[in-house]
Amino acid sequence: MNQADIQKEIERRATLQEEYLGTEKPVNKIEPMVSVYVATYQHAPYIKACLDGIIFQEVTFPIEIIIGEDDSTDGTRAICIEYGKKYPDKIRLFLRDRNLSHLKDERGQLIKMLNGFTGFGVLSCRGKYIALCEGDDYWTDPLKLQKQVDFFNRKEDGFIMSYHDASLIDEKGSLISKSMFRDKEKRDLSSTEIISGEYMHTSTIMFKNGSISQLPSKSCYVLNGDDLLYTLLAQYGGAKYLTNIKPNNYRIHAGGIWSPLKRYDRLRHNINTRKHLIDLVEPKYKWIINRYLFVSNIQMVPFCHGLNQRLKQYIHAYKYFALDTRYIGKWFSVHVYLLNMIFEKMKQVQHNFF
Repeated sequence: MNQADIQKEIERRATLQEEYLGTEKPVNKIEPMVSVYVATYQHAPYIKACLDGIIFQEVTFPIEIIIGEDDSTDGTRAICIEYGKKYPDKIRLFLRDRNLSHLKDERGQLIKMLNGFTGFGVLSCRGKYIALCEGDDYWTDPLKLQKQVDFFNRKEDGFIMSYHDASLIDEKGSLISKSMFRDKEKRDLSSTEIISGEYMHTSTIMFKNGSISQLPSKSCYVLNGDDLLYTLLAQYGGAKYLTNIKPNNYRIHAGGIWSPLKRYDRLRHNINTRKHLIDLVEPKYKWIINRYLFVSNIQMVPFCHGLNQRLKQYIHAYKYFALDTRYIGKWFSVHVYLLNMIFEKMKQVQHNFF
């Protein structure tokens, strides 16, 4: 299927997804200022904390909480139904049928799981603004949404989204790191910085709705849809860092999709994502994607087996290089990284030899 056919198929499947308790609930009759999308699967130990952190937000405007529950077998679905019954004024619950939420090709190979925001989620949100929270993460500040909407109401020019700090916790809720950012990283981000891969955690962002309706088909061949989302949004503006919001909690556990991946796998997926992004961004941003691909391909060199493969990978990276002053800083930094990795491997070899 080409991209247009994929988009049509995803939209067709979205219309077949029935909303739990129908569409005459109180929440269906409001015009939400904010849509909060929660994608959940096998999150039984965590989903209550996630939903409570959203439900108990103190706001002066209407919100809708859209839950996509992807046919869990661990009790997550029953918990979501419990909350859907209890809060019909806030929750729109979709109990997914995997025959619809898993898009496959003609050979039966999985193309994309559609339960996430970059699938059915973006097609469900009605709010002026959108916030996201995966079912295994949770918010700690009851004024988070109010503070982010207040920022947008001030109408500062140049921003399409806002974000804030996040803490890292383990599967039991124990604190691993109070902040996921160094102090110098807690700042506003320009469009160029976001497209270059500067980090924001998904559970902290809020962004303006309306500029990413074609997101589902564009996300079908990438694992890290967050980077795709940020890059598409960044073409319309930067991200404001808000210091007055308590950190969300981002949970690391074995059942996660991204957090368990090793460095090599993350690099591989990041490269794949940028290869798709190069055809999606405006021409003035393509150099940023090419520079990212250059750096990432250089970083892959130490993971190659044998001198010949490493040399081939190094040469391949220069496919994305340009004699441009905007590449110079990244060229030096990635070669320092490469030399450090080589020295580390040499030390390991000497240690094993002796």
